[in-house]
Order: sequence, then C-alpha cells, then structure tokens
Amino acid sequence: AVSKGRQGREAQNVVRVWFSLWIFW
Repeated sequence: AVSKGRQGREAQNVVRVWFSLWIFW
C-alpha cells in the first residue's frame, strides 16, 4: 500500500511538471 501511494504521488508530480512545461512552451 505504501509503495502504491508513493508511486501515485510521484506520477502526479510528473504530470504537474509536464503540464507546467507545456504551458511554458
């Protein structure tokens, strides 16, 4: 459960960064 939660959180962070880059582009 902990590993799954950590992965989910990391995935959300990556999506946020990608979105920021897309907007910046």
